[in-house]
Amino acid sequence: MTALGHKLVRDLRRLAGQAVTIALVLACGIMAMIMLHSTYGSLERSRDAYYEKERFAEVFARLERAPESVAARLEGIPGVASVYTRIVKEIMVPIDGEAEPVTGRIVSIPESGPPPLNGLRLRDGRMPAPNAVNEAVVLQAFADAHSLVPGDSLPAVLNGHLRKLQIVGVAYSPEYMFAISGHHVVADNRLFAVIWMHRSAVAPVFRMEGAFNDVVLSLQPDTQVRHVLGEVDRELKPHGGFHAVGRDKQVSNFALTAELENLENLALMIPAVFLAVAAFLVNVVIGRLVYLERTQIAVLKALGYSDLRITVHYLGLVALVVAAGGVLGMALGVWAATWMTDLYTGFFKFPTRVYYLSPGLVATTLGIAFAAAASGALSAVRRVVRDYGFQNFRYTAP
Repeated sequence: MTALGHKLVRDLRRLAGQAVTIALVLACGIMAMIMLHSTYGSLERSRDAYYEKERFAEVFARLERAPESVAARLEGIPGVASVYTRIVKEIMVPIDGEAEPVTGRIVSIPESGPPPLNGLRLRDGRMPAPNAVNEAVVLQAFADAHSLVPGDSLPAVLNGHLRKLQIVGVAYSPEYMFAISGHHVVADNRLFAVIWMHRSAVAPVFRMEGAFNDVVLSLQPDTQVRHVLGEVDRELKPHGGFHAVGRDKQVSNFALTAELENLENLALMIPAVFLAVAAFLVNVVIGRLVYLERTQIAVLKALGYSDLRITVHYLGLVALVVAAGGVLGMALGVWAATWMTDLYTGFFKFPTRVYYLSPGLVATTLGIAFAAAASGALSAVRRVVRDYGFQNFRYTAP
């Protein structure tokens, strides 16, 4: 082992307490960065996988009323892959014991087979039976808020008439991950119900036979959404069409995206705090160490060691501390990211969880941690060199 190698071992023994403290702070920063960034990436992948599996639409439009023949014209718009027309109506849900009015939304589904877009994933029960006029599937969030299960009944006012709907299924939907009504600015699972029924049961009640008032579209790859939105608005304007929106402006997806962006912002801020504190501690510890070792450094320079070699020696000390903090931080970060991904997956009601840890994230995190610690060490070395000028020292043998 070289002289600087022996010196490095002695320095580590002497600075054991400070080194452990710095390693722990670095580990916290690395853990936070791995946890938050990999959780964000995992949730994005879980969301995208869910959207793809349930064929989540890319364009959404509401209107007053249009005949089914309009759907063919929408399918002819360049870039449109498929069109799914529906009947969607706002209703009242008079549940006893609620202090505030409970509103709901009836969404029609095909008589046979799953919806071609915005599919449903059953958690409990089944889909309504053919020709069943009072059977319905209820959104999972509302069902849980009111402890509803298949077999229960739910009162609903449909076009001014009170009906008792038979709940036969409880389902998830990518369209209503955040179920927000027009009466609230945030999701309230107790006060807003989403109910799916066969179109044949809904159309006569609202006098919408052969017509629709809601349409969703999927697009071909690389299609300009803005162009399609303009064409959809043009086609639906004579039928009382409202402004069509893309997936990015769809209420539920917009709220979900905002939540993920908040998580992404935290992934930038929280690790930065820990790494900045670690850089400060390294600056203080290495600065004091270099100051106390001015005579030793002068001897090393007299023996032919360059400023660069001596600086690398102190960076080696920092690298060992970063390595210790990196191993601990990585282990804690992966564990915490798995736990946090499961927590968010349950909160967002993703049916499946996809955890992903990017090798690039690991390399970037360790690189940033070392850069932060090294910047503190270099700052300390430069300051002592400037203030005390030990680069000019020469050792004279007695």
